[in-house]
Amino acid sequence: MNKGGLTLSSPKRFRIFHIAPGLVQYSKDNKEQLVLVRKQCLDDMNQSFVGKPIFNETHKDIEASTAFDFSSGQHEDLADGVVTSAGYDEEKGKHWIDAMIWSKAALNNIDNGYGVSNAYIVEKSGPGGTYNNVNYDEEVLGGTYHHLAIVNNPRYSDTEINLIIPPVFELRIISVSLYLGLFTIAK
Repeated sequence: MNKGGLTLSSPKRFRIFHIAPGLVQYSKDNKEQLVLVRKQCLDDMNQSFVGKPIFNETHKDIEASTAFDFSSGQHEDLADGVVTSAGYDEEKGKHWIDAMIWSKAALNNIDNGYGVSNAYIVEKSGPGGTYNNVNYDEEVLGGTYHHLAIVNNPRYSDTEINLIIPPVFELRIISVSLYLGLFTIAK
C-alpha cells in the first residue's frame, strides 16, 4: 500500500537482540572512544525503549511524537516500526526488544540480512578504567533509549532479527481435528 510516498506493508512482529553488556567503541568529538556498558545499566534502561521508533537505513534525531505523526506529510521523518516490549535473555546474554515493523523497505532490508543499531542518550557516565584487562575511556551509568535503526553495518556484529510467527497453524490443526471428530470428550 502506498500512502502519499510512504510504502506500507502488512506489519510483522520481530524479536530483535540488539545489545550485549560489555565494551563498545563509539565516536565522540571526532575521536574513537571505548565505553563500558554493564548489564545493570542496560537492565535499568530497558523499559525506556518501549514505544520508541524504528528507522530504516539511518539514525534520525527525531522525537517519537514526530516519527509517528502520519498526518504530517513529512514522510521521510516517519517511523518504519515501533518497539513494543523489551527484556533480557539469560541464555544468550543479550538484551532484546519485540517490535512491529510495517515499512516495505525495512522489511526488505531485514530479508537481505541487515542488522540493527540502537541509539540511546547517556544521562549519567563515570570515568574510564579497566575491564577484562582492557582499558576503557568511560562507563555508561544511565541512559534512555531514543530509537533503533535497521542498518547494513551494525555496531554490534552479533545482533539478531527473528520473525515472530503467530500460532495460527496450531489452531487450524485443532479445529480440523475437532471437525473430523478425531478428539472425543470424556463424560
